[in-house]
Amino acid sequence: MVQKLETLGESDLAQRLYEKVVMFSDVLELPESVIKTLLKKIDYAVLKLSLCEICRDSLSSFNLKKIREKIYACMETAKAEILKEDLYFMGPVRKRDIMEARRDVCRKLKELVI
Repeated sequence: MVQKLETLGESDLAQRLYEKVVMFSDVLELPESVIKTLLKKIDYAVLKLSLCEICRDSLSSFNLKKIREKIYACMETAKAEILKEDLYFMGPVRKRDIMEARRDVCRKLKELVI
């Protein structure tokens, strides 16, 4: 939507809208201290769901892998290993459940940075 507004010549509106939008992929831009604080505020089940893969996801597998690695790096080693195992053995998850978990993460992130 932001890109569409920019192509229509509404770059000021697009910038204001973008500043209010927090994307799940923004985790890649965060410093470790913010991620560690975020991890304390997020329920483990929500975190686990948010890191699940979705077939034909708009968030590429490459970006999701980078997000996972960044989150693992901010966790204690034992907790990161448990999360990796939980993700590995997780059964099928509905796309809407994953997307809702990612929205929850974004809401918590927005609360932290704004």
